Amino acid sequence: MSSFELSQIQKKILEFLLENKEARISQLAKDLKVTQEGLFSVIEALKNSGFLDLRETEERFLKLTEEGKLYLKQGLPERRIVNLIGSCGELDVSSLYKLGLSKEEVAIGLKWIKEKNWGYIQKGKLIVSKVPEVGEDEKIIQLFHGAEVIKESEDIKKVTDVLVRRNLLTIEVKKDGIVQLTEKGKEEAQKLEKIGFEPQEIKVISSYDMLSGEWKKKKIKKYNLEAKPKKYYGGSLHPYYSFEEKIREILVGMGFEESDGPFIEPEFWVFDVLFQRQNHPARELFDTYRLKNLKTSLNFTENVKVVKELHEKTYGEPWSEDVASRLVLRGQTTCVSARFLFERKKPPIKMFVISDVFRSDVIDATHHIQFKQIEGIMGDYGVTFRHLLGILDEFYKKVGFAEIKFVPSYFPFTEPSVEIVAKHEKLGWIEMGGAGMFRPEVLKAVGVDFQVAAWGLGFDRLAMIALGIDDIRKLRTIDLLELRGES
Repeated sequence: MSSFELSQIQKKILEFLLENKEARISQLAKDLKVTQEGLFSVIEALKNSGFLDLRETEERFLKLTEEGKLYLKQGLPERRIVNLIGSCGELDVSSLYKLGLSKEEVAIGLKWIKEKNWGYIQKGKLIVSKVPEVGEDEKIIQLFHGAEVIKESEDIKKVTDVLVRRNLLTIEVKKDGIVQLTEKGKEEAQKLEKIGFEPQEIKVISSYDMLSGEWKKKKIKKYNLEAKPKKYYGGSLHPYYSFEEKIREILVGMGFEESDGPFIEPEFWVFDVLFQRQNHPARELFDTYRLKNLKTSLNFTENVKVVKELHEKTYGEPWSEDVASRLVLRGQTTCVSARFLFERKKPPIKMFVISDVFRSDVIDATHHIQFKQIEGIMGDYGVTFRHLLGILDEFYKKVGFAEIKFVPSYFPFTEPSVEIVAKHEKLGWIEMGGAGMFRPEVLKAVGVDFQVAAWGLGFDRLAMIALGIDDIRKLRTIDLLELRGES
């Protein structure tokens, strides 16, 4: 740090110390009309630059608590008890409550009588062995007659620590210090003395200048107001997760509650409950990630029995519990809906999930092995297909699509079913996902007796459209240049 880099307050300190051998920081703060806390940080910078030596000191100031103030008037509980009984006297402990002391004061008093060896308890009686002279702790409390705060001296520190533990005193520590110039600081101050401590033209107005009014006396350097400052990047949410929060707020605002389930599921929940036959091609390894040689126990007997009967009656082929118990990485979030209905059989129900699914696929601009789906269900007596279409129309308009169409389609677990096609202002008509009414077999498998409308779509596709991204691999990027649009 050179003379040209010193702030005005730092120059003032050097000037002051050139005239005085040393200074106490508290007094220096008063003379310079700045706070002691602020002056400490300025002095620390000068010390780090080698201009000053600093000897830090600290003082402890004592103050009575509310309990301490009470004992200042009445005396410590142990003193009041021994004074009432007298030297070499005794009294039933139960009788102490009749002498004007509270239960709390009696308990405290007895504890400290024992601690101070003033007496002891024997067969329910307090026996006082002596009535001692006023102790050091009592003397310290008496110092507060006519004083709110007293400065702690070294000789009473041990006693005051006990009073603090008794919650009779609080301690406020005030830091101070003594500063003086080093040889380097003296040379710097002498240089400043020759050229004048006051600069001809200043670049920075310090807090000292503002508070003291010194800025009015100085010539301030002109600034180029057209100069562009360095670009500042503040912290913010990742665009992908920010969009996810927006969608979450929309669905919560429409009365849906959020749920989720485990990434690893038995095939029972991923396929069987959803009425997908056990020899369906989607169960083969090229579509589904299966955990090698790992299975789970299907311990919900009645539920399993119902699913077995439904599959064998409908498809006319044996149903294997062994196959249903195989563990897979879920390839869709409809298993979350199935679990939710199985656990929450009382309508009305409005639930959504935004979560990751996994499929064995070739990674390219529009495909990935891990991506998010968004799914929702609405269940109640009397819920119809028209209710489902109305919910979807409202949702997509809130997201920002001007118009949507419903195209008849097929899914194993819903009937009737539709594909949703939405119109984007720039991209035109885009296929967004599927929806339909859960089949009676699915409802029976999870044990509900009311209608359930369900819908699901690729959340990442929705995010790509909203964020103007044409490559799914860029959705969760952590490249800061890319996120700032500078790559």
